[in-house]
Amino acid sequence: MIAPNTIVLDRLRNDIEGLKIFQTDPIVPYSGYEGKSWDFAPRVHIQDEIKSISDSGNIFLTNIQRFADRSKHNNEYDLKDKFLGLGPESQNLNGS
Repeated sequence: MIAPNTIVLDRLRNDIEGLKIFQTDPIVPYSGYEGKSWDFAPRVHIQDEIKSISDSGNIFLTNIQRFADRSKHNNEYDLKDKFLGLGPESQNLNGS
């Protein structure tokens, strides 16, 4: 998940840490519902706090500022284009 800013990131962190939102909002059925096992226990990774990857699923949370255009002065690849797509090409309005 990519938050648009740090305020939203903090709100999402509050809901997702400890999988609180999934326990209070009935998005995932309780285990045993309709005779099925609904074990939902993904590992939550927030910003640079990357833990070991879980076979049970993973949720990655960061904000778009992590992909900001800070790298262009070093001639490095700008990762935000991977998520937002390439920006519009600039046009020369002088006709040259």
